[in-house]
Amino acid sequence: MDNIYVELSNYHCLNSVEDMVKSHGADRFLFGTFMPFQDPGQAIAQLAYAEVSRGGQGEDRRRESGWADSRRLSYRMDLKEKGWRGLPLDDVLVIDSHCHYIGPWISDIAEYVRKMDLVGVDKICMTFSPGDLGKVEKFGKAYPGRVLAYQWYDPPPLGEKASLGPWIDRHGFIGYKIHPDVGCPPNREGYDPLWEAADKKRAAVLCHTWYPSLFCDPAMFMEVAERYPSAQIILGHSGGNLDGMIRSVEAAKRYDNIYMSWIMRRTTIRRWSTW
Repeated sequence: MDNIYVELSNYHCLNSVEDMVKSHGADRFLFGTFMPFQDPGQAIAQLAYAEVSRGGQGEDRRRESGWADSRRLSYRMDLKEKGWRGLPLDDVLVIDSHCHYIGPWISDIAEYVRKMDLVGVDKICMTFSPGDLGKVEKFGKAYPGRVLAYQWYDPPPLGEKASLGPWIDRHGFIGYKIHPDVGCPPNREGYDPLWEAADKKRAAVLCHTWYPSLFCDPAMFMEVAERYPSAQIILGHSGGNLDGMIRSVEAAKRYDNIYMSWIMRRTTIRRWSTW
């Protein structure tokens, strides 16, 4: 139907803009940011780095005259200008702390790394399921030091013994990923083996958080940080919305082993930066 359009503010999948333009053309898609509930930077950057042509001519928009290579300029670009121009962040170390390996979406890790180079991401920390250890080793050999691994962990059913598997001493392993919304809060005994292992190894634990939630409220991790001071706790999404972000800030201020991850937050940085 000619009077229906698609607005893209909340559609942040890998290659989503490129795939949709390739299959349907660009005329029916509208730019949006979802402000003030989301920071506009995410939507702007997705478009700035999209590998699409302008005007149907087939040229890469980022390579047109005026979109200069930062290395040939007489002045030093800041990160904001590079982002606007769709240029890689080539003079600062960039580590993406929150990625997922999803087999059907990532048939070739080389394409993923190519996308990293396009943006200027040096390393990714990717979550793998326990059965994907072979993939971790394969990717690590192909791209040494660039693909780091979290092991997905779910607490076992009551009465069963937890198994963390052989990952913790493997090269490229940096920690665990948990998603307490499976029905077990992070401060319950089902997670104790994981926290004990992370505390012993000073490993990172990337934790899905949201607010309100009975299972992954950011405030729940303060008790964990107190009990396991060497475990490095990353609050994925930082609670998701403004109230969750405030609770995440309070937790990170109180405990040196709690960190915040901004991905998919439902608020702008300016709204909570004074906390």
